[in-house]
Amino acid sequence: NSAARPLEAALKADPQNSRLLIELGNLYYDHHVYSTATAYYQRALQINPRDVNVRTDLGTAYANSGLPRQAVAEYQKALAIDPRHFRALFNLGVVYDTGIKDPARAIAAWQKLLKLYPQNPDRNRIVGLIQSARREEGVPRMLR
Repeated sequence: NSAARPLEAALKADPQNSRLLIELGNLYYDHHVYSTATAYYQRALQINPRDVNVRTDLGTAYANSGLPRQAVAEYQKALAIDPRHFRALFNLGVVYDTGIKDPARAIAAWQKLLKLYPQNPDRNRIVGLIQSARREEGVPRMLR
């Protein structure tokens, strides 16, 4: 990736530069190269393990890579650091609903989000997701 070359060159000169690691992670994420994005996010978290935004991005890269359990683990780590982190809590609900197929846990995450942020502009979208997950709760799942 030509956009990554100057960042990767700068990183070689300063391998512990978390800003560069995050930029590279974001660049690869934006280009849907999630495995490479994941590697950069993990390196950034080795430097600053309490960065909830990077931890949330790592979780989302895992989710987009078809690794929902790893995604949930990262969101939970982010929420242990910042229990009010909007994106981590929202994405936790999404992964519980679509990746883990556990609508009850998805609903719980989104209800907590609505309680924490009652005036959020995404409120109607979140309410819609809860309603959709409630419809799924009683539907038996196919075995895989």
